[in-house]
Amino acid sequence: MVIDNLALDGVQLFKPKIYKDDRGIFTEKLNVNFLDNFSIKQVNQSISQKNVFRGFHFQSPPYEQAKYVWVENGAILDIVINIQSNSKQYKKSIVIELSDRNNFHLFIPKGFAHGFIAIDNDSKVYYAVDNFYSSEYDSGVNYKDKSLKINWPINIDNLIVSEKDKNLPFL
Repeated sequence: MVIDNLALDGVQLFKPKIYKDDRGIFTEKLNVNFLDNFSIKQVNQSISQKNVFRGFHFQSPPYEQAKYVWVENGAILDIVINIQSNSKQYKKSIVIELSDRNNFHLFIPKGFAHGFIAIDNDSKVYYAVDNFYSSEYDSGVNYKDKSLKINWPINIDNLIVSEKDKNLPFL
C-alpha cells in the first residue's frame, strides 16, 4: 500500500495494491495498522447521482470523527477543508478524485469538514468513522462560503444540494 501525505496536515491518500488474475481482482480496502488511533465505530454508505453535492459536514466535540473514505462504484470529487481556527492551514482545502477505477482511499482526521460531488451516476461511497453519529453535534459549513476560496472544478450552480446543506452556516 502506498500512502501519500497531502497538502493538508494529517490528510492522507491511500493507494492500495490491486492484484489481478484470471479469477478477478483482490485489493485490501482498509488496514488500521496504517492509521494511528483509528478505531472504527461505524461504516456509512451513500449512493448519489451525478452532480449531487453532499457536505461540508463534520461533528463538533465530543463527537468529532476521523473518516476513511473510498468509492465502490462510480467517482467523486472529494473536498476536504481545514476548520481548525488555530491552524496555519485554516480554511485551506484540497480536491481529489476518488473512484472505483483509481481505487484511492482518503483518510480525513478530526478537525476537517468533508464533502463530495458525484461525477458519475450511482456513485457509491463508503466511509468508516471512529466515533458514533450524534444529531446534536452534527454540523457543517455552507458550500457557497466564498471565504473558503475553493477551486471548484465545476460550476456550483449546477449542483444538486439538499436543503439542509444549502442552509448550513458560513465559516
